[in-house]
Amino acid sequence: MLIRKMDSVIERFIKKKTGGIFSLCGIRNVGKTTMVLNLINKNADNVLYINFETDFDAFKFFTDELRYYDEKIDYFVLKLIAAYYQIDVMMLANFIIIFDEVKKVEGLHEFVQKSRYEIENSPIKLIEISSEDMTFKHRLYPISFDEYLMQTDKKWLVDVIRTHFLELRKMPEMLHDEIIGLFEEYLICGGMPQAVDAYLGKGTSHNVKTIQKNIIELILSEGSLYENVIFKLIPHELYNNDRFKFSDIRKGSTYNIYEEAINSLIQKGIINKYVRNDKDSKLIRLFYPDSGLLYSYLCASESKITEEWKKSGKIIRVLISNVLSWYFEEKRIKQYFWQSKGKAVIDCVAQLDGVGITPIDIITKGEPYTKNTASYMENNEIRAAIKLSYKDSFKEGKVFTIPYYAYYCLEDFESVLINCGG
Repeated sequence: MLIRKMDSVIERFIKKKTGGIFSLCGIRNVGKTTMVLNLINKNADNVLYINFETDFDAFKFFTDELRYYDEKIDYFVLKLIAAYYQIDVMMLANFIIIFDEVKKVEGLHEFVQKSRYEIENSPIKLIEISSEDMTFKHRLYPISFDEYLMQTDKKWLVDVIRTHFLELRKMPEMLHDEIIGLFEEYLICGGMPQAVDAYLGKGTSHNVKTIQKNIIELILSEGSLYENVIFKLIPHELYNNDRFKFSDIRKGSTYNIYEEAINSLIQKGIINKYVRNDKDSKLIRLFYPDSGLLYSYLCASESKITEEWKKSGKIIRVLISNVLSWYFEEKRIKQYFWQSKGKAVIDCVAQLDGVGITPIDIITKGEPYTKNTASYMENNEIRAAIKLSYKDSFKEGKVFTIPYYAYYCLEDFESVLINCGG
């Protein structure tokens, strides 16, 4: 069983003495249902599980009943569940009820929320899971690097990295190089649970590439024509261009033509978006849901693939920028990319708590030296700048170089400034 940061949140809900609703969302194959069922099997006995995607009888019953619920003033969701199982509602006491793919039944999620008072004042807990609506209170993202380390015998590194980050202290050189290697392995494996299981030899016998290919094919099978056009082109655009060029689809293509498809993919949690300079809403960067899926698609679609290319500085930078975009999305930190009137580009600019607008440039081995950070600082008044680098920690003026494996600590960057007198 994979260790996730969300585990403790769900366990607290399962173990609490009163009833309630727990709403969990996340893209397909991110491990929502497996995680919930494993934790319930570990902590509870009485469970009722309904998957509205695979159980047609349940789908039909709830769909038919919900057509008339407005007319039934006292008909809250627990009575609906009892009617489905043909039992008295009192027999649901102390049960945990799971509605998997709850959004498949039109109006059911909203009906559950309208029944919140009745459920919270009962001994019944209801967990609703969705792969379609990313607005639920709790969202499960692909496994982050610190979670990835937690699956290995290197879990002790999670706190070591954070301590060195907060103190801006260098690692022993051999340890730093080892963690860089582990992080680059993680970028290529990605954070989809099946892929992590396979890569670490804990789960399915399918190899990582096959798992990633299957996940991509599932995404494409559920997408519209325009959604799939955008999704397929993202890896090429991230690798070859500073921003997404719609003209690469075909001559005359514009943002307006594909805006609805892009917004739909964002709503489903399948892609993430940066705008340029926090204002150019049609000049954008788009990101894949997972660095492993991005790497897999790049390997399959780029014409000239070599072993050197697969671990080149350029591909590592693309994968890191993808990971960083989802890290800030999960932390609900405002982000965008910056582009000067010349050629300078900053991969990510983030509104960090207590720090303000902070440019974050990604520096990888083998890529040519740039003056992107200096160019940004010439045009903007900032408290500090960050270079996420293959090098270890150091400070030069307002510029903080931080090893890129410590990206998951960036929400605490204010503490670094305080500790360094910044």
